[in-house]
Amino acid sequence: MIFDTHKKWPSSDLEEVLCCPFCGSNKRTLIYQAVRDSSFLTAPGEWNYWDCKSCKSLYLNPRPSKCSVGKAYRNYYTHLVDNRSMIKRLKIRLKHECLSQWLEINLVPRLRLSKFIGYLLLPLKSLIRIPYELEFLATNPRGSLIDVGCGGGVTLDLAKQMGWTVKGLELDPLACKAANNIGLNVVQGDYNKLSEINEKFDCVLCSHVLEHVHDPIEMLNLLTDSLKENGHLILSLPNALSDLRFHFGKFWRGLEAPRHMSIPTVDFLISMLKTLGYTNIKQYDLYEETYWQSLCIERKENLLPQKNFLLFKLERLLKGKKFTQTTDYIQLIAKKT
Repeated sequence: MIFDTHKKWPSSDLEEVLCCPFCGSNKRTLIYQAVRDSSFLTAPGEWNYWDCKSCKSLYLNPRPSKCSVGKAYRNYYTHLVDNRSMIKRLKIRLKHECLSQWLEINLVPRLRLSKFIGYLLLPLKSLIRIPYELEFLATNPRGSLIDVGCGGGVTLDLAKQMGWTVKGLELDPLACKAANNIGLNVVQGDYNKLSEINEKFDCVLCSHVLEHVHDPIEMLNLLTDSLKENGHLILSLPNALSDLRFHFGKFWRGLEAPRHMSIPTVDFLISMLKTLGYTNIKQYDLYEETYWQSLCIERKENLLPQKNFLLFKLERLLKGKKFTQTTDYIQLIAKKT
């Protein structure tokens, strides 16, 4: 269902946020006003983001209450039925072929090219990036893994193909059903379900979930408790100090109001993980990830015509340099000791 995002979110379904969800400071500045759900058009309301003066995180105030936030996820991408076209299926096969050749694994479905012909795929490395989490899973000893917020199980399925013993946790019942239908073990529920799972894992994967929850510190503690000693946490989410955020302002795709309720910085999250006992923390920088989406939002909100996607990609490729110097995403792998 597409909403008129100019309508208001019911005031009875809002809650005040008096301090930063990450560091607890009440020192803040109102940084963005009247931010709308221009990405999915599923949530009514105009939203305000505050800049924490202590840890530089961004957070919503007011924000949807726990009881009402589900309304912001109608027609969200995890709810969509995946009727893949022939072109999309071919893209998946090509991507799996590239990853299989480059990481020396076997991901299906793929094109099944010989190793010799596979060298012809090397120029595609400038277009098809190797996800840092898949590279880690492909190059480290296999063990048990849980994906918290696994959606329809795409990454979970690839980890299983690589030899990991996998389990998923997902709030969306439709996404759970889709994942279980392809033979994955996915439990329905939010991150609090971790306390009910009587199992410790060698690897905990949490991709673009932390920014969605009301209490990110509580979630980090539960993720940590779910790890074995010397296990690894793989964490990704937007970076509050992304150069693209400062370039696009309230139109930055990383905001995604009101679903993204709090967004930390790389440095703060690394310091937080250190206090939780993690070592060997490595950040994998990723630039320009939300450039196209942010540009579309900016032009849509300013009633400007959309640019041609292929011409845009060609322009970015020909420039041959990063638009930003500060990573758009936080992408961390940390070892629990």
